[in-house]
Amino acid sequence: MKLPGYTYSSQARLDEFDFWITPSMQDIDDTNTFREEVIKIERALRTIESATNNFADLNNCRPSNLAHGLINLCNETMSTDEIQTFFEDIFSLLFLTTGKSDNNIKCQFPVYLRNQLKWAHWYKNKNAGERQTLVKEEIPRVLKSDTIAKKIANLKDFSERQQEILTAYLSIILSKQSYIEQLFYTGRSYYELQRENHGHNLINALVTFKIKGSVTSSGGHIPENMLRNMMEEWGMKIDADFNSKDILIKDLIDEEGLSSEEVKITKTRAYDFVLPYKSRGRNNADRLLIQCQFYAGDAGSVSHKNIDQTESARNVTLRKYPNAHFLEFVDGAGYFSSLNGDLKHLLNFPTTKGFFQLRTAPIKLRRELQEIQFLTLLEIEHAILLKGNHLDGVYEHLSRDYAHSEISTAIDLALEHRMLERDNEYLIIAGERREIARRYLLLDGVAVYGSPLEMDQVRGNILIPGYGNNYGIKQNILIKQLCADTVSLQEEWDRSSQVLDDIQWLLDKGYWTIG
Repeated sequence: MKLPGYTYSSQARLDEFDFWITPSMQDIDDTNTFREEVIKIERALRTIESATNNFADLNNCRPSNLAHGLINLCNETMSTDEIQTFFEDIFSLLFLTTGKSDNNIKCQFPVYLRNQLKWAHWYKNKNAGERQTLVKEEIPRVLKSDTIAKKIANLKDFSERQQEILTAYLSIILSKQSYIEQLFYTGRSYYELQRENHGHNLINALVTFKIKGSVTSSGGHIPENMLRNMMEEWGMKIDADFNSKDILIKDLIDEEGLSSEEVKITKTRAYDFVLPYKSRGRNNADRLLIQCQFYAGDAGSVSHKNIDQTESARNVTLRKYPNAHFLEFVDGAGYFSSLNGDLKHLLNFPTTKGFFQLRTAPIKLRRELQEIQFLTLLEIEHAILLKGNHLDGVYEHLSRDYAHSEISTAIDLALEHRMLERDNEYLIIAGERREIARRYLLLDGVAVYGSPLEMDQVRGNILIPGYGNNYGIKQNILIKQLCADTVSLQEEWDRSSQVLDDIQWLLDKGYWTIG
């Protein structure tokens, strides 16, 4: 549906941001990194538990004793690949309990072998007919933990050599009595807790601490990926209608006539999203250029730098791309609190066409796409739901807002990608798409039929973003209006469970809320 336009005051922009804010993308324990690390640490603790007789004695965790117990345990029943995984788990646990890291030890261990243990070489196994033999090999200058695990696994037929390498590696990690005690008491605590099935609580706490930094540093890509998934939901194609990775300014414009400083900007500054990107047969003159900034906490130093560079990057872009529309994809609790001044500055740039958040993108970003007359599959599907599926009716409805060439191109591409079906002069929404189209029609219906509400009118209304705070409509009025306008949906929404499922989906997504 055609979404009504809206002009914001500066304060209205900020009020809306606060109302539709997304404090956090996900908790650490929701990430794949967390789940994978928990599995590794738990496996390692159970393994060392077996090798040390349930952590019965501190001496069992000393490097030589621990190496002996682990080698005996793995060689009895494990394949080469299983041994490698086995020791990768063990090393991950040791880094956790000692506070050391693979990044440090990978450089220190070769020096330790040469200077402390006086190793001139180490060994690798070699096939000699039907048997394995050992040959000398130069010690690399860098030895990561997975390389050590692989080396030990490949020496399965030579347990003495395995134990030599493992003892040496454990000795540099467990280099202090305190490190040995930390491993022992962590394992002992896990063993005692596990007797009452509470061992997972200890592991979860340890893993959360271990991966917190890496998860936080990689979290910036989460909102971008969520937006890409959303745009695919609208029927947009990745690497065609939108880009899959950041686009440097130099890849958008030519550098002829730019100063050396401006050329530098084109090679270092990028846009997170370019819409449309490389859409075939589409008008690319009025592109939306989007930068994403999400701060769940206080990331002030990064934010200030980005804010300072935003204007210069836009000015260079505009010299070569005068019809560009600059949007900000901003969200997160950091902007609500410590970075609120930066947010005000960013949104008040004269070149900032608008902004959107994760929860507001389905209204606000789609409205921007409509304004540059970029026709998505979702709008075609809505035309079918509203006006019937005869081709003439669809064209007539869409031609009020889009050029004939844009409609024709969008429909042809949707048919080519089998996102629409055609039966003579009729267009058919693909089966799996109908549910999505119907739900977004509900959302758009609030924009079209809703109105601004006073604070004492908000209770019981569906509220959506994009039109200031407190814009909405009563649920029953919305359904009646849409059923009157879309004959094809009356039967589907007459089944109360169906319309309730659609409403719940929108609530779960956070695309609308109930006042």
